[in-house]
Amino acid sequence: MVAAGVLLAAPAPVLAQDEPVETTFVVDGVAVPGFGGEMTALAPGAQTAAARVFRGEDPEGRPLGPGTVLQPGDRIRCARARVVILRGTDEYIHVQEGAEVTLSADRSITQTLGEVYYRVREAFKVEYGTVETTVEGTRFLVAGTPTGVSVSVDEGIVAVRTPGGVQRVAAGQTLATPPAAAPPAPSTWSRAAQGKALAKTVGMGRPRLMVGVLAQGAYTGASADTLQGVGSLQLRPLGSIQLAGPVRVVLEPGVAAGARTVQLPANAGLELSVAGISAGGTVTTTRERRRAPCGATQDLLHIGGAGHVRAELPLGRHLRGLASVRVGVASVVNAELGAGIGWAL
Repeated sequence: MVAAGVLLAAPAPVLAQDEPVETTFVVDGVAVPGFGGEMTALAPGAQTAAARVFRGEDPEGRPLGPGTVLQPGDRIRCARARVVILRGTDEYIHVQEGAEVTLSADRSITQTLGEVYYRVREAFKVEYGTVETTVEGTRFLVAGTPTGVSVSVDEGIVAVRTPGGVQRVAAGQTLATPPAAAPPAPSTWSRAAQGKALAKTVGMGRPRLMVGVLAQGAYTGASADTLQGVGSLQLRPLGSIQLAGPVRVVLEPGVAAGARTVQLPANAGLELSVAGISAGGTVTTTRERRRAPCGATQDLLHIGGAGHVRAELPLGRHLRGLASVRVGVASVVNAELGAGIGWAL
């Protein structure tokens, strides 16, 4: 077994208490694979055998669901499910697929498998085999690896302790340590790796809402009864709202301008979002004023439809890098290609 310890540099505050406070654990959310393999949150009252709680000598365990009350000593095992456990009123334990933890009445937890993301506010200890962590007011990820344990810090400062020594890890850093040797110096936790890991803690795997903005190059074509084709630079706000499972409603207004055109496009439709790729179709309406090389102007109204594909790259717990391509026909052929940023909730 691997042992990893994380110790916060700052001392824990001493709080005067007349009586011990009873520890409470409640399942705050459960997500299971849905259409396309994307994680979908269970409705309140639903349960799944893909996440189970083992209590006492119960060899089979019991299914978990949102609202399930847990007790100190319970062992939680996730197969094809993600579980968020609320400890007390404002601390969260995100147990990922393939992970296993055992809850404790004191401020500690035993992790025996997989990846678990912790959001805690006071001194808290995590034991993974023979590596131990004690932290205060921080956010961090502990994961088992083939050769030991990795610790990645999202907020705060922790110290990774093994029988061979101690190493401090600050926010934005990560390290992987063998079970007995001294932990190595931490390295930078790349934005891509950080985003991929922390995206699992947002909306139980699929954001319910994403807002963003795209900067794009656009081409609006010509036809026999209009003017010549024109290019423009376009700015498009974006709203993508989860409707059911991987199905989203997408809204994209915008403004575009070029040497011979000014446009006010508006798109609305549906898309499917699977594994960071969204594809769908929208109804498009564009008001345009276009100027010919001879100086003549024409007011145009383009109505039609378009298909789009958008890729999302996690850059943080909420931040997304976006790339988008769209092709459609709205009176004339039009095409858009661009990139931007988004914020997922």
